[in-house]
Amino acid sequence: MDLKIIAANDILANVIHSNYRVLVVLDRMGIKLGFDNKTIEQITRENNINTGAFLIILNIFCNNNYIPDVGKNFEFIPDFLRYLKSSHHYFLNEKIPAIQQNIHKLVYHLHDSRTDLVESFYNKYIEEVTEHMDYENETVFPYIEDIYDVFLKKSTISSPMAEYDISIYGEHHDDIEDVLKDLKNILIRHLPQKEQGKTRRIVLQQLFELESDLYSHTRIEDEVLIPLVKELENDLRPLISMT
Repeated sequence: MDLKIIAANDILANVIHSNYRVLVVLDRMGIKLGFDNKTIEQITRENNINTGAFLIILNIFCNNNYIPDVGKNFEFIPDFLRYLKSSHHYFLNEKIPAIQQNIHKLVYHLHDSRTDLVESFYNKYIEEVTEHMDYENETVFPYIEDIYDVFLKKSTISSPMAEYDISIYGEHHDDIEDVLKDLKNILIRHLPQKEQGKTRRIVLQQLFELESDLYSHTRIEDEVLIPLVKELENDLRPLISMT
């Protein structure tokens, strides 16, 4: 991965040439290609995206060693949520089903009872990741949107914080990546290759890509969004009526 810190004055096209995976971020943020030699700051302004939030997402996505410093920039929250929601849609409706289809193809070609375990294992993973992301979509993200709305209005109103706070989410934010490592190990170490290997290679490449993507996704939640929302909760408590 590119270790250079991406900055606002960087030419976005050059950043893509350095790390093509940036294309995934652009797609999730609704940025269309064909932006000539414009800088990141120019492009984010044109697309009504907060430049600071976008840079944090890009740097986390491109650099595992990057340490984000979000401070109390609460205005970053809408774009973090936008990215995470779009990522959920991509995982659940594109990437995970595509892998499932190739795993089914692999099982069909191998005619080995042990490969059925691979499919069963992955189907169980789909259930777990779907439950995890549904909880975020239906409970966590709406809660964050509600308290951000309180922040924007700067008024004393009844708050969702009376029944929920972000620490509840933090305590139950399970790592959904471990099962992917187990599945990769089954395909690499424990299931003898009797087929030509093309489908297995494709499945493994897809699993590695998904694992990397989920790792960056989780970092944005754990290292950026949760701490930022905690700061927001602390700042809002004097304004909020819990009754």
